[in-house]
Amino acid sequence: MKRTLWMVLAVAAVATAWAKETKVLIIGNSFSVSVMRNWPQLAKASGSELKAASMYIGGCSFQRHWENVEKASNDTFKPYDIWISDTEGVKRFKSNIPQMLVTDKWDYVTIQQASPSAWDPETYHPYADKLIAKIKELAPQAEIVIQQTWAYSNLDNRIQPGGAWKFDQTGQYERTRDAYASLAKQYKFRMIPTGLAVQKFRQALPVTLVHPTREQLAKYKKPETPDLGGEVVGRFSWKKPKDGKGEEKLSQDATHLNPSGEYLQALVWQAFFFGTDVTKTTYAPAYAGGKDRAALLQSCAVQAVKEGATAFNFR
Repeated sequence: MKRTLWMVLAVAAVATAWAKETKVLIIGNSFSVSVMRNWPQLAKASGSELKAASMYIGGCSFQRHWENVEKASNDTFKPYDIWISDTEGVKRFKSNIPQMLVTDKWDYVTIQQASPSAWDPETYHPYADKLIAKIKELAPQAEIVIQQTWAYSNLDNRIQPGGAWKFDQTGQYERTRDAYASLAKQYKFRMIPTGLAVQKFRQALPVTLVHPTREQLAKYKKPETPDLGGEVVGRFSWKKPKDGKGEEKLSQDATHLNPSGEYLQALVWQAFFFGTDVTKTTYAPAYAGGKDRAALLQSCAVQAVKEGATAFNFR
């Protein structure tokens, strides 16, 4: 009887440990809020207890994050859109970094640079250093993790031949990877290899997106859009001018993940934080692109996290 009771208690203790909610605070911008569109559903389908809280300001850099911390001595200063998803549902409100750091016992806090500057390590300091120090002060129990962001699609003129940045898509990825790795090594942080997963998918498919010329774009009529060649970054859409007047025009986004890219990002985060074999997940929304494409996205996520565990683990 005693042995049976001990076994029951042991099983209950293990079940309680597995059921522990993992709490992740995401301090970022549009390159991090995108993970919220699939990760909560993916975590639930994987049997993971997740509380994810995204702090969002579009294009927010390390410099702006730190300047916002300095302004937060005024309790009414709440520049961030907060999106929290947990077992109780979804909450939306406004807040600031110090308030969010102390509002819960976070297991992890993620950080990242704004994408136009992510390839340039000189833009990281001293702002990333000050932000990291503040996180350690207010949430000392949390592991700080860096999201490695991705290179733009070839729709972006800055990475085209003769472009302003003087390097191509591969050059952007490599510079971004190295800049993040330098910061991670300095502080002995781990990295979420989202950028690596995007590169692996581009190579495995392979992605064949070619930048359309103005003449080619002018030939499209609504609702037609150019073929993305399998790319997970960027999209075309028809939009009205900002003033809401006039006819809709074909617009392009060369930098953000499209829906299948957002699915890839969620796969990477789930595999990174929970060790889930996401090739076995039952969660694959229609916009992932069908069974074969979803399977490839899942495989690239697993490969990136496995490779990143060695290449980008500076703990």
